[in-house]
Amino acid sequence: MKKIYIALFCLFSLSVSANVFTVINTNDSGSGTLREAITYANAYPGSHTINFNIPLTDSHYNAAKGVWTITPLSTMPYITKSNILIDGTSQTVNHGNTNVNGPEIILDGAKTIDFGFHIFNASNIIIKGFVICNFLYGVQISGTSATANKIAGNYIG
Repeated sequence: MKKIYIALFCLFSLSVSANVFTVINTNDSGSGTLREAITYANAYPGSHTINFNIPLTDSHYNAAKGVWTITPLSTMPYITKSNILIDGTSQTVNHGNTNVNGPEIILDGAKTIDFGFHIFNASNIIIKGFVICNFLYGVQISGTSATANKIAGNYIG
């Protein structure tokens, strides 16, 4: 009986915390990364927000420019679940306006990755507050179900 109680508690805990995923480092993969947050947002039911709260001590923080750079080593997961907000402006909310010239989060493809974000057959996706650079396509949207998506407040190029 005790094992069943613990299993139910764990399932309940997952469903309660599944709505907000916070990126806490600039690593390519693993705990607290953008890659992990997208993977979790695709996997759990409901609407989700991906926020950023990367510390000033992160190894890919450039204090002179006031930016944090995420450089994927491979293609990022497609965004396949509807109703996801990926909010780069939350880094500014958490650490102040460290980059007076634009967004604080840079997603840099290093000219080796095809796209920064790929929305595939998902609707109501909002991607805002990023510098998305050095990709063949900064943001790709495809599939007949990919409707009502918003890409706003980004520098793409």
